[in-house]
Amino acid sequence: AESMEVEEGPAHHLLPAESIKMMGESVGVSNLSEDAAMRLSEDLEFRLKEIVQDALKFKRHSKRKRLKCSDIDHALRAKNIEPLYGFDCSEYLPFRHTSGGGKELYFQEEKELDLLDLINSPLPRLPHDVALRAHWLAVEGVQPAIPENPPLATIGEQQEEALAVTLPQPNDVALHTREVRFDRKAKKKEEGAASSDWTKLKPLQAHSLSLEQQLYYKEIADACIGLSDSKRQDALSSLANDPGLYQLLPQFTNYVTEGIKVNVSQRKLNVLKHLLKMVRSLLENPSLSLEKYLHELIPSIFTCLINKQVCLRPEAEDHWSLRDAAARIIANICKKYSNSVNNIQSRVTRMLSQALNNTTQGLAVHYGALACLIELGQDAIVSLVLPRLKQEGALIRAAQPSKLVEHVAASKLQVLLKMHCAPILMNKRPATDTLQQYQDDYGALGLLLFNQVKTLRQNRAGLSQLPQQAVKVLSPTMVSPKSPTTPLSLLIGHPRANRPPPLSISSPTVKLPGNGTPKVQTPVGAISSPTIAAALRLVTGQVTSASSIASPSTPISVNLLSAVMNNPNAQAVLSAALASSNVRQESKSSNEPDVATTSSS
Repeated sequence: AESMEVEEGPAHHLLPAESIKMMGESVGVSNLSEDAAMRLSEDLEFRLKEIVQDALKFKRHSKRKRLKCSDIDHALRAKNIEPLYGFDCSEYLPFRHTSGGGKELYFQEEKELDLLDLINSPLPRLPHDVALRAHWLAVEGVQPAIPENPPLATIGEQQEEALAVTLPQPNDVALHTREVRFDRKAKKKEEGAASSDWTKLKPLQAHSLSLEQQLYYKEIADACIGLSDSKRQDALSSLANDPGLYQLLPQFTNYVTEGIKVNVSQRKLNVLKHLLKMVRSLLENPSLSLEKYLHELIPSIFTCLINKQVCLRPEAEDHWSLRDAAARIIANICKKYSNSVNNIQSRVTRMLSQALNNTTQGLAVHYGALACLIELGQDAIVSLVLPRLKQEGALIRAAQPSKLVEHVAASKLQVLLKMHCAPILMNKRPATDTLQQYQDDYGALGLLLFNQVKTLRQNRAGLSQLPQQAVKVLSPTMVSPKSPTTPLSLLIGHPRANRPPPLSISSPTVKLPGNGTPKVQTPVGAISSPTIAAALRLVTGQVTSASSIASPSTPISVNLLSAVMNNPNAQAVLSAALASSNVRQESKSSNEPDVATTSSS
C-alpha cells in the first residue's frame, strides 16, 4: 500500500490569537505568548461549542425550531455557570464605526444636549391634586352601566370563558391523526411559522377589587358566619340575588374552601353549616356561573359530606343536617353543570362508590354517601343504592349498642334507607314477593323494607277503595304532603266562613262500649284535621252528602269511633292518616341529633 502524506496547513480557529490577547489585556494579563493564546483559543472554542450543543438540546426538548437566549441561559445553569444578565431590545440600535491606530471600534451614537435650550424650555404641567368622586355602585340591586363600574358578564359569556380553558382548540395537534399532523408540520415549516403558536395559553391576570367591592366582601363574609341571624339571612339573600358578583366569585370561593379546611380540622359544626349556605346561595344566583370554580368547591363539599367526624360530639350534635345539605348541593351541581365534557356526575358517583366500599370509615361516611346518591335521583338509587342494601344491612346489624356513635349512625342510616328505598321497591317489585325473598335480596333490611312496602301498598289500596267524595276530602291533606292544599270550602261548594272548626279529642286512648278494653290508641291531634273527621262521617254514613259536611261539627263522639271500628273503609281512612303522621314524624326525627324510637299501633 502506498503511503500518502498530507501536508497540514495552519489550523483555523473561531477566535484568533489577537482577540485572546486583547481579552487578556482587558483583565490585566499582558505579554501573553502566541502559543498560550492559541491554546486558550482552542479551549474557548471547545467550551463555546459545548454550550451551544446543550442549548440546542433545550430547544429540541421545548419543541421549538428557533434558538432563544433562554436556551443559552439554561445551558450555562446546567454547567453551574452564572448566566448572562441584562435586557434585550427588539429595536434597531444604530452603531457608528471608527478606526484609528490599526483598530476598528463600533459605538452607539448619543445625542448632544444644549444646556441653554434645556433651561429655557417651558416647564411641564403640574399634576392634578388628589380628589374624590362618588358614583353609584348599584341602584336597588342593579349595577348601572357607567364607565366607573366593571362591565357585567352574562351566564353565556361566563360559560364560554370557562369552556375556552378546558376544551381543546380546533387547531390542536391532539385532535388529528398522525398523517394530518405531519402534513401541517411540513406546511408550517415551509411557511416558517414557529411551532409555539400551536398552543395558546391564557395569560394570568390579577383582578383588583374596588374599595366598594372590598367593603362588600368583608361585610358579607362577616355576616354569613356571625351571630346575628337577621344579618345572615340578608347576606345570603344578597348572594342569591345580586347580579354584580362575578368579579367577587374567586374571593368567595377561596373563602369557602379555606374556611371548610380550617373548621373541619377544628370540628366547628355551625361554621361549616353557614359556609355551605353560602355555596347554596351562590348556586341559586341566576346571574353567576360557578363552572370555573368547581374544582375547588367540590372537594370542600365532599369533605363535609363523607368526612368521618365533623363535630366534637357526633353522638349528640346534628351533623346529619350538614351531610344532607352537602348532598343536596352536590346533586344541584351535577344537575346544573354536568355534561359530556366534564362528566361531573360520573366522577361524583365513582367517588361515592369508593367511599361505600371502604367499610372501615364508619356508618356516618356511608350515610353521607348514600344521602348524596339518593339526591341524585331514582336512577342512581336503582343502580347504586339498591344493590348495596344487603351490605348496608349487615353493617347496621353489626353496630354495637355499646358504641353510641355507631348506634346513632345505624339508626339514622336505617331511617334514610327505609324512607327512600321502600317507595321505589313498591313500584319495582311485584306484590307477590314474600318476606323470605326480601330477606334473601336485602339481608337484615329485608324485614323492615317488606313491612314498609306492605304498609304503603295497603294505604294506596285503602285510598283507592274509598268513595269518591271521601277521596276528594282527603286529597288536600293526605295524598301528597308537598302538594298545595285546597280549602274544604272550595271542594264542597260552600264559603270559607262555613268550614267546620277543628275536632278535638280529650284523651289519647278511647274506650269503646263492651268489654272496656281499648281498641284504638290514637295520638292526640292525629285526626284533629276537620277534613279527616268529615271523611270519617261521610264513610260511616253519619252524613249522607258532601254538602252536609260543612255544618258545624262537635267533638268526636263514641258513636263515631264505634262506627269507625265496624266499617273497613273508615279504618282505611284512619290508618292512612296515622301513616301520613308517622312519616312526617320520622322525617323530622331524622334531622334531630338524638335517636328517636317511635312505635305506632
